[in-house]
Amino acid sequence: MIIVLPAIALLALSAISRYVVGPKVEMLPHDYSSQVVYDTDAMFRESLDAPWTTTKNIGRRSDQVLTDADGIAVIQSSVVWSLLSGELVYQTSHLFGVERNTRRNVQGYGDQDRSGQFLFPPGAESGTFDIWDITYPGKQVATFERFETVDGLRLAVFSFVVTAVDDTVNYDYMADVPERYKGLSDGQGTYWVEPVSGIIVNDDDTGRTYFADPVTGKDLGAFSTWHNRYTPETHAALLQQAKQWRLKILAAKVWLPLFLAALGVSWSVAAAFRFWVRRRKGAKLSTNS
Repeated sequence: MIIVLPAIALLALSAISRYVVGPKVEMLPHDYSSQVVYDTDAMFRESLDAPWTTTKNIGRRSDQVLTDADGIAVIQSSVVWSLLSGELVYQTSHLFGVERNTRRNVQGYGDQDRSGQFLFPPGAESGTFDIWDITYPGKQVATFERFETVDGLRLAVFSFVVTAVDDTVNYDYMADVPERYKGLSDGQGTYWVEPVSGIIVNDDDTGRTYFADPVTGKDLGAFSTWHNRYTPETHAALLQQAKQWRLKILAAKVWLPLFLAALGVSWSVAAAFRFWVRRRKGAKLSTNS
C-alpha cells in the first residue's frame, strides 16, 4: 500500500485539476471588467422627409462586475457613441445578472428579465447561441459557420442576426417616437470567438433602426444605419487576452491532469513491476530452501 498510495494520490490530483480547478479557471473572475472600442460609420435623419447625415463615430462599451454572490454576477454594462469631436451621439446602460460558469443571463438579477447568453460560454465552437447583451435591446441569434486562424490562434466564426427588436425607449427623444412610431432595429454581423475561453476577439456589425407602425410593426423607413467593428487596438488586445486565458484553461483542464495521470500510471506500473520482481525472488528462495 505504501508503494501504491502515491499513484492513487496522483490520479486523484489529476481528477481534481480536471473537474474542480479547471471549471473555476473558466469562470468569469469576481472582478471581471472589459472595455472595447468600435469604429463606426453611421447615417441618421430626424424624420422620414429629413435629409440623411453621415458621420464617423467612436463607440465605447464597458462591462464591470458590481456584485457577485452564489456564482451569479451583477454586471453594469454601458455603451456610448460619440462623434470624433467628442459630441455625444447615443448612450445606454443596463444591469445584467450573469451566471459566472455558463455566462448565461439569469432572470431576477438584472434590471429586466433576459434569456440567452450575456457572453459566449467556454467551449463555444459549434451550434447556435442566443446572445442578449448591451449592444441590442433583444436577442441576437449567433450560428457557427467555420474556423479561422488569426495570429496563430484558432477562432470559431459565428454569424448573427437580429430581427425587429424594440428600440423605442432609446429613441424617445425624437419628435415622432413614441407618439407616432415605434423604433425597431435589425442587424447582422460576425463574431470571431476564441472557443476555449469564449472571448470575442473581433466583431463586425451592420444594422438599421426604422420607424414602425405601433400597431402592425410595418417598416415605414429607416432613420439610423450603422457599421461597427472593433478598432485594431481593441482586436489586438483581445487576441492577447484570449491567448492567456486559453493557456490557463488548457493547463488546468488538460495538460496538468494528463501529466498527473501519466505519473500516476507510471508509478502504478513501476509498483506492479517491483511487486512482481519481489514475488519472483520470494518464490525462488522458497524453491531453493
